[in-house]
Amino acid sequence: MKRFVLWSFILIVIFCNIPSVQKAAQNPLIKTKETEEIPQEFLQAREEQIKKRKEKNPHESLIDLDQYVGQVEQNTKALASKLPLTSNRNKINKISTQSAESFSNLIDKEIFGTLASRNVKAAEEASDEEFCRRVFLDITGRQPSPQRLLQYIDDKTPEKKEKLIDELIASQAYIDFWSLWFGDLTSNFALNSRSPFERDAQHKYLQTAIASNKPYDQIAKELITAVGDYQRVPSSLILHNVIFAEVSQDAFDDMAGQTSSIFLGTQSTCISCHNGEGHLEAVNLYFSTKKRSDFWAMSSFFAQVGFSRGTITNFKQQEYNANTSKGMRPPRSGGIIAPSYALFGNSEIQANEERRQALARMLTSDPQFAKAFVNRVFARFFTLGLVEPLNGFDLARLDPKNPPPAPWTLQPSHPVLLNNLATWFVESGYDLRKLIKLVASSKTYALSSSYDEKEWKPEYTRLFARKLVRRLQAEEVLDAITTSTQIPANYYVKGLSQPLTSAIALPGVEEPVLGGSGADDPIVVGRFLNNFGRGDRNNQPRFNDSSITQALDLFNSSLLINRLENPNSLPSQIANNLAQNKLSPEDAVVTLYLNTLSRQPSKVEIDKLKEHTKAGRQAIADLQWLLINQPDFLYNY
Repeated sequence: MKRFVLWSFILIVIFCNIPSVQKAAQNPLIKTKETEEIPQEFLQAREEQIKKRKEKNPHESLIDLDQYVGQVEQNTKALASKLPLTSNRNKINKISTQSAESFSNLIDKEIFGTLASRNVKAAEEASDEEFCRRVFLDITGRQPSPQRLLQYIDDKTPEKKEKLIDELIASQAYIDFWSLWFGDLTSNFALNSRSPFERDAQHKYLQTAIASNKPYDQIAKELITAVGDYQRVPSSLILHNVIFAEVSQDAFDDMAGQTSSIFLGTQSTCISCHNGEGHLEAVNLYFSTKKRSDFWAMSSFFAQVGFSRGTITNFKQQEYNANTSKGMRPPRSGGIIAPSYALFGNSEIQANEERRQALARMLTSDPQFAKAFVNRVFARFFTLGLVEPLNGFDLARLDPKNPPPAPWTLQPSHPVLLNNLATWFVESGYDLRKLIKLVASSKTYALSSSYDEKEWKPEYTRLFARKLVRRLQAEEVLDAITTSTQIPANYYVKGLSQPLTSAIALPGVEEPVLGGSGADDPIVVGRFLNNFGRGDRNNQPRFNDSSITQALDLFNSSLLINRLENPNSLPSQIANNLAQNKLSPEDAVVTLYLNTLSRQPSKVEIDKLKEHTKAGRQAIADLQWLLINQPDFLYNY
C-alpha cells in the first residue's frame, strides 16, 4: 500500500504583554525567584487566551448537550455497523429487562428497571473478546495481550469477569492510568517544562495515593489544604492560581472556582463576576439565585494562602477585601468578607479552625462531593455521565422528590441512580477500587454496542440501552500502536533514571521533552499526542473529537511507519515464521487481528486477507497499517 508523507506548517501565535503583577509589599502572595523563572511567553499566552475565551463565551464549559449526545450516538451506530456480526463472534447472551429487581448491582437495578418501565429492549451482552478489550482499556488504558485475551475467552468459570477486574485493578497499569486521570481532573501541569517540580510532586503524590487506595475524600482534603515546599507537596491547585493572579482576590476567586469545578462538578466562576439574577436564569437554575458576595465568601477560605521562598503557607493576617478596581474581574465592593460555605450549603467554620481545613471538611461532607465524583467515573466507563457536562451540575435540578418548576426538568438521566451511587460510594469509605469494580461488573456495562438500528431511537442513548463507544484518548492511541507493532517506546523524563515505555505513564502533558537512546523524537511524540487531543490541563482541555490531523497521523506518522518497517516488528516476525512454515497464512491473519484489534477475524476476513500474507514482510506491514486505520482500532466499543 502506497503511503504519502504530508508536511504541515507550524502556526506561530503572537501574544500581547500582560499587566505587571503587584509588588510583594502590596500582595500577600509573595513571588520569589522560583516563579520568576516561568517563561514570559507562557504567562502572556495564558492571559491572552483567558481574555479571548471570556469574550467569546462567559459561561464556557456549558456545552450543547443535544449535539454532544447526538455525536456519541452517531459514533456508536457508525462503528457498530462495521463490526462483524455478533453471530460470527464468540459467546454472547441476551439480558432480560423484565426482572430488574432480580439484579444485585445497584446500577443494573436502575438502568434495567428504567428500560423495562419504558418498554425499551436492551442490547445483547457483548462477546467475551469485546468485554475483555473494553475493560482493559477502561481500567488501564491498555489493550489486552493476545495470550490474555484468549485465556479469558477460554475461561468457562462464572467468576471470570470478577477475576479479570480484580487483576486489572491490582496492576501497575491501573496506577499509571488513574494517575493520568486524576492529573487531568486536578489540572496538574508544569509552569516551566524545564523545571516541572510542582507537577512532579503532585504526580508522585497521586501515584502513591492510588497505589495505596487512599480514600477519595482524603485525597481531596490533602490537595485543598497543601502546605510546605511546592517541590514536595501536591500544591498545583494552590500554586498555579497564586502565580497567575494580578491581584490577590483574583487568585482566591480562581482557587474557589477551580475547587468547586473539580470536587463539586459545578461552574460557579461566573458568579465571581456578576450576580446570578438577570444572567443565569436560562443557564443554571441554582446559580441564578446566588450573588457575587456568596462566591467571595467561598473565596475567603483561600484568603490566607501565601507563597514565600518556595513554600505554600497559611498567612493568617490576610483577609478577603472586596474593594478592588483592578484585575481580571469587574470591580468589587463590600469590604472584608468572612469565609462561608453559603454558596453550596449551611456548614459553619469552627472556632480556631484553619480556613482551608474547614473548607475541606465542609466540601467533602457535602453530598454533591460524592455525586460529582461518581458521575465522572461513570462517564469513564459509559462514555456519557448521568449528568452532562461533568462540571455543569445544576444543584436545583437533581432531586426527583423536589423537581424544578417548568420548563426546567431534572438534570440527571437517572436521578435515583445518581443518588444511590453517591450514597454507596460514601458508605464504601470513598473507595475508588470498589467503585470501579461495581461499575465494571454491572451487566449494563457488559452490553454490546450493536443494536437493531431499525428499532433504535435517539432517546435510548441516555437510557444506556447499548454500549456507547468512545474514541481512545491520545495516550491510549499511542500505546496501542507501540504494543500492537511490538516495538516499544522509550520516553525520557527529567528526574527519572530509566525511560518510561508507556505514554500513559508520563507524569505530565508537557512530556516527553528529552531525547535519548532508542527514543522517538520527542517533538513528533508531542505533536501526535496533541493532535489526538491530550490538551494542556490549563488553557486547552482534553478532547476526544476526530480530526483530519489524526487521520494523517495514523496514515503516515513516523511513530507508526518506522515501527512497521522495523526488522523486529510484528510484521517481520510473522513473515519469518511464514517463511519457516511455523505459521499458516490463516494463522498470520489471526495473529495480526489479535495483536492489533484485540479480536479474532471473521471467516470472511481471513479468506480475504490470507493470500496477502504470502507476499512478504512489506505486504504484512501494509495489512497491519490497514488494521490500525480501522475504526475498531481507534474506538473502545
